[in-house]
Amino acid sequence: MNKKNPIKRETPRHHEAFELYVAQGGRRSYRAVARATGVSVMAVRHWARSFDWPTRVGERDIAIAQKLAKRTDESIVQVKARYHSMINKIVEALCRHHLGKDLRSLRHPESTTLTDLERLVRLDLMLLGEPDL
Repeated sequence: MNKKNPIKRETPRHHEAFELYVAQGGRRSYRAVARATGVSVMAVRHWARSFDWPTRVGERDIAIAQKLAKRTDESIVQVKARYHSMINKIVEALCRHHLGKDLRSLRHPESTTLTDLERLVRLDLMLLGEPDL
């Protein structure tokens, strides 16, 4: 195998070797890929150079990180939406209570102050990404 003659077309065998390499995670080694595929370490190195495995691994790592960040962001948005809904219900209940209406949804509405209401409103606005009052 000549270092200056890269392989032009990636075969399924080459791709499988690349996937084995990627799957090794932080402990990637050409030797392990060579053992798993039954070829020499030199052959695996040639494949890695020919098909630019380091760049491809980096691109894949970036893509995975972006997907993970997106899922995390979506999860945070869902949690914020749930808290927003809960806070809205409590705020509505507290407003009804402090306006003199009966409130059955809170166990002890009489111990809730307008300061508590203000704190809930501030928390709700913060969760929505709004500036403080």
